Amino acid sequence: MKIQAYLHASYNTYAEGGDPKFSFNFQGCDMSQYGYIFLGEHELDLPVPDEKELLLAQVKVLKAKEMKIQAEAYKECERVREEIQKLMAIEYQGEIAP
Repeated sequence: MKIQAYLHASYNTYAEGGDPKFSFNFQGCDMSQYGYIFLGEHELDLPVPDEKELLLAQVKVLKAKEMKIQAEAYKECERVREEIQKLMAIEYQGEIAP
């Protein structure tokens, strides 16, 4: 598959080591109006995975997203359970008036 790619540079003041550096990236259009330094347009010939590979890759992305959501939900449930246990411990110690 042939695509038009636009090479840009951007100035990175937060580069590793504290020294400002330039980073380079390809975009699908000219991004110079958004502060990127336009370096040139290139035609790239890229291999395209078949549909089965793309579907498997999408499933992998979604499974990773699912696991992240489950982990975050588990942490939040644990936090709520701890809060419940603390409240129940206070009540059973007789520190809360009826």
